[in-house]
Amino acid sequence: MPILKTKDYKKFEIDGANIPFSCLDRCLPEDQVCEGGGLENKKIWISTSRAKYPPLVGILDVTNKTRYGFTAKNVPIYLFHPMNKAFPPFRVGSTTDPNLNVLAVITFESWDLNQSLPRGNCQQILGPVGSLEAESEALYWLYSPYTAYTKKQSLSLEQVEFDVENRMDITDWLTFNVDPAGCRDIDDVFSYKQNADGSVDCIITIADVAETLPENHPIDLIARQAGQSLYQEGRKPRHMLPADLAEDLGSLVAGRERLGLSLIFTLTNNKVCSTLFRETVVMNKETYTYESVSKSEHKDILRTLCEVFTPDADPTDSHNWIAALMIFYNKEMAAIIKNWSAGICRSHKAPNEEKMKMLEKIDPTLKFLAMSSAEYISAGSPETRHHGLNLEIYCHATSPLRRYADIQNQRVWKWITHENHNITSNDHLLELLNSASKSAKKHDRDFTFLTALQNPGDIEGYLLDYTHDDSTAKLEIYIPSWQKSIKRKYPFVSGSEDTIVIKSRDEKSEMKFKKGDKIRAAISFDASKPYWKERMIFRILS
Repeated sequence: MPILKTKDYKKFEIDGANIPFSCLDRCLPEDQVCEGGGLENKKIWISTSRAKYPPLVGILDVTNKTRYGFTAKNVPIYLFHPMNKAFPPFRVGSTTDPNLNVLAVITFESWDLNQSLPRGNCQQILGPVGSLEAESEALYWLYSPYTAYTKKQSLSLEQVEFDVENRMDITDWLTFNVDPAGCRDIDDVFSYKQNADGSVDCIITIADVAETLPENHPIDLIARQAGQSLYQEGRKPRHMLPADLAEDLGSLVAGRERLGLSLIFTLTNNKVCSTLFRETVVMNKETYTYESVSKSEHKDILRTLCEVFTPDADPTDSHNWIAALMIFYNKEMAAIIKNWSAGICRSHKAPNEEKMKMLEKIDPTLKFLAMSSAEYISAGSPETRHHGLNLEIYCHATSPLRRYADIQNQRVWKWITHENHNITSNDHLLELLNSASKSAKKHDRDFTFLTALQNPGDIEGYLLDYTHDDSTAKLEIYIPSWQKSIKRKYPFVSGSEDTIVIKSRDEKSEMKFKKGDKIRAAISFDASKPYWKERMIFRILS
């Protein structure tokens, strides 16, 4: 049966063909559908099997005087506008205060024969529209709707005794982690021993989540769908895994024996030799922040490894010390899974040279905007180069508490190591993970906007590029204070290769810009709109 696809409820696809909304009979995204009659030139599609829809976050419009009926318990029914554009408005009953619109989370209930809109059940009121706390929580629900683990789900992973007989015991090694203050989901630790001949035995250990979390366990399926954890400064993370697993049972917290997947190597005369991956039992002894580790007894070995692994990085920045360890571990793991054409690699294409030259003329520090986004690909793909890191092969394997690709690569390593050679590429998983990666970037972008809009006013940016048709110009503007670029549409007047003339939004005046021109704009927040591209009002002043 065909599957109904859309990113915007007004535009659908079935088997690659565009289908107008008027040709659908009570269908929703990802439903299996079939033709259900209608005129020859207007076939009607009906749902034969409903998909499992995610919880939906959006605006419950209770201040509108229009009511859409009452429930059996005489509760008024209001219109609910999802933030996810793939879904239509819903009819939702609620006893919330009718004087203030709120952000709410709902689930699908039904779509009756004679109703123009589906019914939803209100699961949670997040708070008033426009409230920073409620809006922040809404972003978590929008971009990771499946990971609001209940207490029952969180505790459903049984604690079992693991077989450690064949694991290397490194609990007596000097071992520590370096993370931001307050971090509880600790993926990685570092251990080392100085030898009499001047060489250093080193171990980078990553939490062995693949051993702790069985494949296809209900939590594993949720994590696969979520793809990765989300973070907001000053707020609790939206963990991909339940908190008791991400911050306790699976985390390499200090003072606890934990299972690890370790990369063991020796550093001799600033050269690495004899690398080996082993399953281990590890105990973290010390916890450092990036600030405190730079003053610790470990600073010299960390700085040396940074200079060996990433010679182009600034060796005075302790963040680069840990990044270098993770890059080395990921590179070594990638070589193994690539050799078996199994697992998931991280590919990053070369930048757009034309755009890079244009950005260099504006400001050389903006060259990174010419980079494309990295993506997950099969380790069996012929082209696996990661341009940003200048590596021929690379993967994600160092953050299994935060990214599902890392768990999958741990599993692949185990399949290879334990001679289970029945390994196949999973294109559906790649699609899920790339989609989750895009969602995480959108979450970070929207949280940046939300934070900026707490102090509306004037901002400055640079016009990077533009396109236009006969009536509309689309401007790409970089905002240094956000470290992000945005695209906005304006009425088009005229344009040439490096100059464009647009009308103001009220069409009362014209403005002329060249690529690279500084732009001054005013921003404000329209919290009544459900979609983020409509919520931020960006008005060019000059």
